[in-house]
Amino acid sequence: NIPVVYATADADEDVLERAKISEPFGYVIKPFEDRELNSTIEIALYKHKMETKLKESEAKYRTLFEDSPISLWEEDFSAVKSFIDNLRDKGINDFRTYFEEHPEDLAHCAAMVKIVDINKTTIDMYQVETKKEFLKGLSQFLTEESYELFKEEILSLCAGNTSFENKAINQTATGEIKYIYMKCSLAADQEATWSKMLVSIMDITDLKQA
Repeated sequence: NIPVVYATADADEDVLERAKISEPFGYVIKPFEDRELNSTIEIALYKHKMETKLKESEAKYRTLFEDSPISLWEEDFSAVKSFIDNLRDKGINDFRTYFEEHPEDLAHCAAMVKIVDINKTTIDMYQVETKKEFLKGLSQFLTEESYELFKEEILSLCAGNTSFENKAINQTATGEIKYIYMKCSLAADQEATWSKMLVSIMDITDLKQA
């Protein structure tokens, strides 16, 4: 956890490549002036301070994410966005009618959704043994009723909305039915790509049964 600055007369390209691997905060070629070395060190200390703050913030976020009692997901819808854009290029604008007439394409869109990350609560809720097993894809947790909600989510995105919420039905890895309340939101500045979708899911099965 110490910021390193190289001060060397060796400007050989191979040495520079080796230095990059150690991720230094500066590389000063001799001969150099005291003023040049001083400014390099000042910048190195500032960068180190900022990186430390960033790591602390990421660690705090990771703790909140993993320990949340609510199921949290991060998804990548960019492949779905490309699919929708291709349909638009073909002159298709009524996506509700299109997906009603082509349910196989709706299923294809669900298969294209990439699950990037989930928390511990999600693993327990969906009864999978490992995160890797869960990340195989969204389709394994969808029922016939689930696709209706997924269709509404896609239609909401197509209409330019950045968030969507509703009740739905999912199934666990063991086939158990779960009634859920889902809310998903595109991350800031992701409207053009849909590459980062943040999802929160509450298990309302007990409430539904009651």
